[in-house]
Amino acid sequence: MDRVGARLRSLRANRGLTLERLAEATGLTRGYLSLLERDLKTPSLAALVRIADALGSEIGHLFGEEVAHQPDYVLYRHAERPARSNPRQSRTVPLAPMRSGKIMEPFFILPGFEATDRVTHSGDELIVVLSGEVLVRLSDEEVILNVHDSLYFAASVDHQLQSIGQIQAQVLVVVGRRTMARSDPPRLLSGSGVLA
Repeated sequence: MDRVGARLRSLRANRGLTLERLAEATGLTRGYLSLLERDLKTPSLAALVRIADALGSEIGHLFGEEVAHQPDYVLYRHAERPARSNPRQSRTVPLAPMRSGKIMEPFFILPGFEATDRVTHSGDELIVVLSGEVLVRLSDEEVILNVHDSLYFAASVDHQLQSIGQIQAQVLVVVGRRTMARSDPPRLLSGSGVLA
């Protein structure tokens, strides 16, 4: 994933928010947000959704400058992506970061082999397995997805994505965005209070 730290710090400062206020708005810890801003931690997709919601921004704005001219399309070339990271950890690549006004946020994800915290966020989510095998935990259910399998669900259901099998899976994840109700803040359901 591209480094988002400096852009996150800039967006937060431009909105006059302290780390404490952003932590309250996202349900993430101040320490975790500080690690993100210093590029010492890679945010999960759920963390990106929460941060973008709290900043009144789009996830793509955390990856680059806003553009004055709205492109008619966004082309992502797989061969141009950054070098592969540690396969034990997840890696997230936004597929249309510079397109604003989106009603969906597409991502290419390489889920890690290590389980992350279960998360919730606003919107709906679609997962399509491009290669490998993944385990998706939805509340009390476990669903195994193989190549070309897909799963669509309300992202308000606690969920977790993990590669299983011999190779690190490659998945397309599309988050359908909705306006998050202020009475229903995002929740972290397990772990240390930090989204991994």
